[in-house]
Amino acid sequence: MKALVQAAEVSDTKKETRFRVPVRVNFGERVLIVGNDPALGGWAIEKAVVMEWTEGDMWEASVKISPGVHEFKCVVLKESGVVWEAGENRSVSIPDPADAVEVKCQMWDTTTTFVEKQSSGYLLEDQYYSSSTTSEASALVLEEEEEKLQAKTKSDMETITEPEPDMETTIESSAFAPETEAPSRAFAPETEAPIPDEVEEIAVPEFEFQEMPVEEMDVASDVPTPGTSMPEMGSSMMESVEERVPFDPLNTGTSFSAQPRVMKGLKLVAGGHIIPHEDKVEKGGEDDYFISTVGLGAIGVADGVSGWANDDVDPALYPRALLKYGQEAYEEKGGDMTPQDILAHGQYRAKLLGSSTACVAVMKEGNKLEIANLGDSGFRLLRKGEVLAASEAQEHEFNFPYQLSHPDYVTGGEFAKDSDIYNLDVRPGDVLVIGSDGLFDNLWDCELCQIVQDSLTGLAPCELAAQAVSTAVAIAATQNIDDKEYYSPWTSNATAEAKLRGMMSQMLSDTGLNNPYMGGKMDDCTVVVAFVM
Repeated sequence: MKALVQAAEVSDTKKETRFRVPVRVNFGERVLIVGNDPALGGWAIEKAVVMEWTEGDMWEASVKISPGVHEFKCVVLKESGVVWEAGENRSVSIPDPADAVEVKCQMWDTTTTFVEKQSSGYLLEDQYYSSSTTSEASALVLEEEEEKLQAKTKSDMETITEPEPDMETTIESSAFAPETEAPSRAFAPETEAPIPDEVEEIAVPEFEFQEMPVEEMDVASDVPTPGTSMPEMGSSMMESVEERVPFDPLNTGTSFSAQPRVMKGLKLVAGGHIIPHEDKVEKGGEDDYFISTVGLGAIGVADGVSGWANDDVDPALYPRALLKYGQEAYEEKGGDMTPQDILAHGQYRAKLLGSSTACVAVMKEGNKLEIANLGDSGFRLLRKGEVLAASEAQEHEFNFPYQLSHPDYVTGGEFAKDSDIYNLDVRPGDVLVIGSDGLFDNLWDCELCQIVQDSLTGLAPCELAAQAVSTAVAIAATQNIDDKEYYSPWTSNATAEAKLRGMMSQMLSDTGLNNPYMGGKMDDCTVVVAFVM
């Protein structure tokens, strides 16, 4: 695609360059940009550019840089020191002519750096940098369209402005205020949406949650065509809110007053990584995870059901709220809480439309690891390079997983008490991997074990090592998606389902392929790795 440019002479004028990095870090930690240019600190951490947190865990910073090729990396400033991205330095070319440049980075993956340039009223071609090589991106996003989207978002959603986050205050999300005029639904922007703290009762069009029997399915639409993924059930799941007894599975209200007790025993030391679906990178995908060091440690993953987008509901909102409130409850009780109760409390507090699968693990005293899994997220417990224990997916039928939702807003969903509970005896050196189905659909267990083992070579178990392993696992899983010669777990399951429905012969005839399901399933991929120590 050729750039749209106006005649201009090359200038030495520095260009306004905005860096954007979507990444979740622990409270009190900061994200920095450091590089070879003096404006980026000249590789000196004490002179690095300190980024500012914005809603949706997007870190941003603007600096003026001279045109030319520059190298840099993203780093995380922790209380214990600085954590650098592994791999080669990032490389970015600041063009001339250009009035402004925006650089987007996928944290922990230095092979991806995305650039947008604006010059003299035109948006130049987007560039995608991979190990210092460039290629044209597939689409242009004009600023005018972004402004229209923001205007539409403001007209459809009211947000409460929170104070600028800093190192001394807890970051709170904006409240979500749906439209009051029924039967319209709140507009779900393509950009990051806030996690609701409190939600007013919503007037919702009357839909019913319907489980479609296999014999009534339109097989042509339910079985994916090559290169697409089987649609997840989840749309048209809403009903009008009725008068009912308030849902409170723990009978606790919204807070705990019990004094936390000191817990002793093995702990979880964890790190996580999310690689969003290629069409959902801008908002960070629709998965979420949490890591808590309170008590003996807890980790969790939630995967929003994508079908809600068909009802103009952002599927990312519910899993984020679910884990946010569950983690808050766990930490308020000092870590003395079961994973099932974490899910129950999150489900009780997340009062909004949407649904999610989830997997939560809590380290308990007595060298016990307790895990609650609902839906097709899951876990693998590894010991000495082999799978010691694994979850089983909970599904109503193929690609229709069990899912949590708030019963005052959605009927037909499951409850935290429906999750499978696993109580495991663990030892120091065991490795726990939890993830969304974007991991387990695209990577076999034997491959997972090998990647974990290889990634740990020369590394001592610590938070940084857990981060590195989770990143390596997520990258490996997503690379399999586009490999049409790779026979993935998704290939196996989708092929078996097509044969069960008597559609495989027709699919082979229509496509001319030996197997139209080769490769993986395009999806968000979330991985959390925890060492038992």
